[in-house]
Amino acid sequence: MIRYFFRGTINFLTAFHIGASAGIKERVDNPVLTDVYGNPVIPGSSLKGLIRSCAERSAETLGLGACGLFYKTENETNCVTTRTDTEKDEFIQTLTKKESGEKISENDSSENVISFLKKNLCDTCWLFGSSYHASRIRFPDPILIKESWSNALERRDGVGINRDSGLAVNGVKYDFEVVPAGVRYSFDAEGEDLNDTDLALLGAALLEMAGGNLSLGGKKSRGLGRFRLENLEAARVDLNNNEDFWQFISGEKEKFHWIKANEFFEPYIKTVIETRSDK
Repeated sequence: MIRYFFRGTINFLTAFHIGASAGIKERVDNPVLTDVYGNPVIPGSSLKGLIRSCAERSAETLGLGACGLFYKTENETNCVTTRTDTEKDEFIQTLTKKESGEKISENDSSENVISFLKKNLCDTCWLFGSSYHASRIRFPDPILIKESWSNALERRDGVGINRDSGLAVNGVKYDFEVVPAGVRYSFDAEGEDLNDTDLALLGAALLEMAGGNLSLGGKKSRGLGRFRLENLEAARVDLNNNEDFWQFISGEKEKFHWIKANEFFEPYIKTVIETRSDK
């Protein structure tokens, strides 16, 4: 079994806002999400959503499929995620029969369950998961780097805008919190048995984050949430290797063979692009 590990530092170039529950309004109308100690939190699910949407945008350029796009591409896969309810039911019935070893028909191929799933999922659903297949990569909550945090949130004002007239609505003023610029978080991710296509798709998204081209959280149209993923590195760990396995179970990740992200992802991305060009 091969595991892939990724690490870096999320450095916010502008203030950001990841909102808390609408029922929590002790401080302001629209507070940021914090832990019990008042430290701003970035849910791993928010980060994964950003990375997935970025990967979906890159899929067409890489010649890969993504069912989450609003428009069809020449690489579009008939992903089960976007099929009708009837088609989904038929898929589940077929999948259940294959899992039990039952032959679907006289002409049924001997493909296993994994091959059957792969054929019926787009590349992004195969990597990031869907209702029919678990994600092959995990994103834990980024950990706040305490020395970058001043223990103070900023408060800003906003007004409601009439969408038709474009003018401010009388009496609709609110305030919201933001985490100030300069706050940093440690970034970690872990993938399992990723293939070359998975690594190309993931690499395109992570390298775009490293370039400072993305924003995280809400109120992006106000310029909030701009960040850069710095010092991004990757490591390939073979758990069938005794030394790698011991380092893994001992939590000695510093001893992994870490490679700069550009060097790690470049061959995978180039291979996928060249494959697309040859078609």
